[in-house]
Amino acid sequence: MLPAAIDRFTRRHPGIRINVAQTVLSDLRYRELRERNIDLLLGWTPTPFDETDLAVEPLLDDRRVVVAGRRSKWARASRLELADLADERWVLPPPDTFPGSAVAEMFREAGMQMPSAPVTTLSLHLCCRLAATGRFITVLPGSVARFAGGDLGLKVLPVQLPRAAAVSAAIVTLKGRTLGPTAEIFIACIREVAKAAASKAAAGK
Repeated sequence: MLPAAIDRFTRRHPGIRINVAQTVLSDLRYRELRERNIDLLLGWTPTPFDETDLAVEPLLDDRRVVVAGRRSKWARASRLELADLADERWVLPPPDTFPGSAVAEMFREAGMQMPSAPVTTLSLHLCCRLAATGRFITVLPGSVARFAGGDLGLKVLPVQLPRAAAVSAAIVTLKGRTLGPTAEIFIACIREVAKAAASKAAAGK
């Protein structure tokens, strides 16, 4: 959602500069927010959300999807089970991270062990690029597949994932901190993009 929100914001306010900082999805992921180095964090949050000094605004129930390149042998399949892909070359998040533990739970709910992935990374860009080669498959939040999949030559595979595949995309801010008007305007753009994405996802169902 972030590129779409930035595009919308900069079209309306071309004179305002945006600084995007990437955080690591670890126990320190909220440090920049707490130290007031950033105004807000946009990302996927665990449920329940236990950070009592932070406010979380859920935007989108963002179900994960299994993705491959359009040249992949799986791209033409009309129906697949997660077990069919157990021996494939997966690109997955490291198991000791929040995304990694969530993906491991997804496989457990499907009655499987988490595959031994030849590549582990938290970089969604790398996941997309490797999947696009047709040699790897990966798991992405649905919003990433919708916004970037077409440009990168990705195909969402027809795999029915278990309940644990859902993830919440949200805005996180520091409680008690008054944001400036620029940050509020940017948050409004994020909400608009999220609403449009949710409507598109519902229509797709």
